[in-house]
Amino acid sequence: MKCIKPGLFTTVQDIGRSKFEKDGFSEAGVMNQYLYNIANALVDNDNAPVLEVTLNGPTLKFEESNIVAFVAYDADIQLDDQTIPVNTAIYVEKGQVLNIKTILSGARGYLAFHKSLNIEPILDSVSTHTRSGIGGMNGRTLNRNDVLKFKDKTINHDIIGNTFNINQLEDANIIPIMEGLQFDEFTSEAHDQLVNQSYTISEMSDRMGYRLNGEEPLVHKHNADIISEPIAPGSVQVPINGQPIILLNDRQTIGGYTKIATVSFVGREKLSQLKANDSITFKWISFEEATVEYQTYIKQLEADIDDIKLKKYKDLSNIRPKSKKIAKLIKGESIMNIEKIEELIKLMKQNQVNYMKYKDETVEVELDLKSTSNNVTTTPANNIEESTPTSKQEEQLNTIESEILGTFYLQDEETLQNPLVKVGDEVKKGQVVGYIESMKVLNEVISEYDGIVNDIQINHGDPVEYGQTIITLK
Repeated sequence: MKCIKPGLFTTVQDIGRSKFEKDGFSEAGVMNQYLYNIANALVDNDNAPVLEVTLNGPTLKFEESNIVAFVAYDADIQLDDQTIPVNTAIYVEKGQVLNIKTILSGARGYLAFHKSLNIEPILDSVSTHTRSGIGGMNGRTLNRNDVLKFKDKTINHDIIGNTFNINQLEDANIIPIMEGLQFDEFTSEAHDQLVNQSYTISEMSDRMGYRLNGEEPLVHKHNADIISEPIAPGSVQVPINGQPIILLNDRQTIGGYTKIATVSFVGREKLSQLKANDSITFKWISFEEATVEYQTYIKQLEADIDDIKLKKYKDLSNIRPKSKKIAKLIKGESIMNIEKIEELIKLMKQNQVNYMKYKDETVEVELDLKSTSNNVTTTPANNIEESTPTSKQEEQLNTIESEILGTFYLQDEETLQNPLVKVGDEVKKGQVVGYIESMKVLNEVISEYDGIVNDIQINHGDPVEYGQTIITLK
């Protein structure tokens, strides 16, 4: 599987390396364990490595067939430029291109594989920890032209179409916390302030920790420093400026700031789906309440996985043979003869497909193998309404749009002086035409078309929204 475009922050992850913190190795691992486990259940591959995607994801060309599922609250994903559903096991053939364009709800999603990623574990885990440079793809995020191999496995076609409806957690922005190890080192006013004011997640936040900005800083009784000690996941450190930092999966193993609170397991699951500039509030709970909350959460996860394995939910409406094969078979035909129809039915059965619909400028075909009569509807080209010819064809404009929120930069990444493109320049498909900075990462803006720059609609250094047109090409 070759990476054509890496996405904002895409890493290989599994459950993490939790046994080695005593030796100074950070835990790493997936930020959201529920979505991770559901993704692997859909492709029938428990505890396997996944690609964790943040905000916008990679474009991947498959060099062998596999079954994949991208699990998120909601996302815009395509297979060979055709939209496919989230949270569904999809059969991908050799040569097909999967594009995880953007996460529409939440901040992270997980791409799971029926045939596992073939990556050598380090300390019992393949999880990527970018700060120490271990795990995954050489300890870093995915890069363009990276190639990931799969382990050999006979594909189980019965799991194609496995699907599951995932609902967001209630009160997604209310984060449960327990008293921290240095709770008594803060004033009673600070204890109340922590839960009575709203905090904004800073743009200086990542998998290591979320920095928070609140209106009123928290006050220590003495000072912010302590002798360094081990740090639990979800620890809420408060440095001298009084603004909390929630330490997460890629946190350091020891630290020397006072910890007023610890975010519960379910609270950390919520945080994984929040991003920079989102607002949160805290809620005090007891250790006993946190335990019950965790047990309930895990019990629901186990029940959901059981339902998936019993194949209670199937969605075959988007499972079809590779579009290029269909196009090659029937494109340009004005009449579908019986031989063509039989060839289509054979192709569908090979790919475990019960329903297929295809339409282009010359023919429309619909096949339903569940129907007792195997109905076929074809529309010859002479029955399709044609557009009125014109003496001069209108000039076609293609748009290059933003796939993330951030700040657009038109100039060269290194010098920040030379514009990458200007009006009138020729642009080739795959060419970098700008950068969008989001969450401290420069994300390449890549043209999907050949053409001439007609207009640049976003100025250098201006903010850009998801889906906003940046450049038009003619």
